[in-house]
Amino acid sequence: MIRCPATVPDRHFARLAGHLRALRGAARLTQRALADDANISRGAVQRAESGTAPPTAAVLNAYLRACGAGPADQDKARRLHALGRTAQRGKLPGLKAPAPHLVRDARDFSLVLAAAYERAGAPPLRDFDRPGRARVPLATASRIVNRQALPSSRQQLITFLTVCGIPPAAQRPYLDAYHHVTSQRSTRPAPPRRQLTQLIRRTHPLPLAHGGPDTGAHYDFDRLAAGIRPVLEALTAYHARYDVNRLAAGIRPAVEALAAHGARYDVDRLAAGIRPAVEALAAAPAVRNAPAAATAGVQVFADALAVMSRSAIQEAHRNGTTPPDWITATNLLTHGMGFARPDGPPPELPAAPAPVPPPPAPAA
Repeated sequence: MIRCPATVPDRHFARLAGHLRALRGAARLTQRALADDANISRGAVQRAESGTAPPTAAVLNAYLRACGAGPADQDKARRLHALGRTAQRGKLPGLKAPAPHLVRDARDFSLVLAAAYERAGAPPLRDFDRPGRARVPLATASRIVNRQALPSSRQQLITFLTVCGIPPAAQRPYLDAYHHVTSQRSTRPAPPRRQLTQLIRRTHPLPLAHGGPDTGAHYDFDRLAAGIRPVLEALTAYHARYDVNRLAAGIRPAVEALAAHGARYDVDRLAAGIRPAVEALAAAPAVRNAPAAATAGVQVFADALAVMSRSAIQEAHRNGTTPPDWITATNLLTHGMGFARPDGPPPELPAAPAPVPPPPAPAA
């Protein structure tokens, strides 16, 4: 006796095929007539009723419409289709996913989502990126189903569960598990206090003089004065209005040069960096500016660097790391800008001679 293909063992879609044949019989349609009504080929009808391969979603929906299937019959057909796909892929038993309310960490939740995807019959990944809801890009969906990532938001999780056939009323355990896992990932214990202290106290080899290591000596104010002196002399020699922004823009190359040079102090680089500020001020004749005003202007820039330094040091302390190297370069400037020093006040710069007005022209 020749057996129907749908009754042969290991036909994963045999139950779906039997259900479809029953629907066609109840509608009193032949395969040819159903193919015409559904606008699909007769071969597609035969393959769907053979149980050897799953019909596509488009073929299944057209078959059900042509048979006039009700909501219950349509749900049963889609459920049998998903069961057949799950059995055909054979991945669900090996996952051994826990129940959503027993999820402990991200690994458990990845298994839960992968199991939900397999139970849904592994729907096409493009279904997760449909308009009308929070979209899950194809790359993200692929990483989720392969247990390489989790949804990036609660809305993406709802989309994933909806596509996997989990109704809103049954999504609460999954959402609670997602909240549990993400709250764990966002909480990172702080490093031990002892370790923080050791990292922060570690010193950097900083040459304060050319070729010499940092041995605890104070900052060399004479070198700073030698670098700033051209600014003071230029401001006293020209009529220029003080401009904080233009001065900061001129000093910026000096700071960058110090940071890029391994935090090594270099008078020539500092002077070359400040030179654009001098030229910018000299190009705009205005009220005469005294050395005291220039010193106050440099102090404004130094205060800004000090704020940046404190912020970066605090961030490094919270992360249990050492401050970045540019902090040391910044301190070279901020430590010499008029702060009280244990080695006494800084030497005063000699005032530049006032400009002499030209003699009046002889009368004609």
